Amino acid sequence: MLNFGLIGRRRSDPLAALIAQLFGNAEQGAFYIPRVVNGVQSLFKDAAGTTPVTADGDPVGKMLDQSPNSINASQSVSAERPVYTLANGLDFLLFDEVDDRMLFPFIAGDADNFVFSIAVTPEVAIDSNPRYFGLVGTGINLQCGYINDSGIIFTRVANTTYNTGSEVVLGNTYVISHIVQNGIPSIRINAVNKNFSAGGDPTANSFFSNTGVLGAGYESTSNKLQGKIHAALFRYGSITESQLSDIDTYFASVAGVTL
Repeated sequence: MLNFGLIGRRRSDPLAALIAQLFGNAEQGAFYIPRVVNGVQSLFKDAAGTTPVTADGDPVGKMLDQSPNSINASQSVSAERPVYTLANGLDFLLFDEVDDRMLFPFIAGDADNFVFSIAVTPEVAIDSNPRYFGLVGTGINLQCGYINDSGIIFTRVANTTYNTGSEVVLGNTYVISHIVQNGIPSIRINAVNKNFSAGGDPTANSFFSNTGVLGAGYESTSNKLQGKIHAALFRYGSITESQLSDIDTYFASVAGVTL
């Protein structure tokens, strides 16, 4: 059995402060942490949320949103559920690249002001360009988040794809933020803003409709994540450098990343 309560108590104050800072003024979005939070169960084996995750290796069918918005992520198909894992004192969801993904309801928001942040460990991929996040719906098409075999980070905004140079080594863990402010995209890796350019892999494929997804970018049999997600959030609205820095610091702490 896992000592979830101790973990939750030890980390509760900085998490509560970050949630209040990001969502304290009724901002839209969601915040996912794959562990017990402040002594409250947040992971369940089934999509209905009736059977709690209690041990390393349990499948995850539902993950509660820690923001005030209750945008919970779930997976009704048992074969497509990621696995809760505790290793070296770190909690994460393990995705198999075959079919694992967590879905959450799309909410409309300001497509010109948006941030998606993730603490992720992309592992060696069978398919190229593993996606770890997608958000598609009326008035917005943000397939934020994928990595190619050369370690290049991509952000897809509407019909344009932006990419960094080779920044990521598969198998290592990173805190990555995909940011759109006043319609201008940017990419941040381990608290450093990165140069990027337009172009590369513009294919939209068959996106989910009005659905958000973790562990994949769209409804497809390829390009899913093989790796670990330690934490993730998305949020509409303008964001400050101080807020981004606090996201970096907290996500690094739960993922074992040194900034």
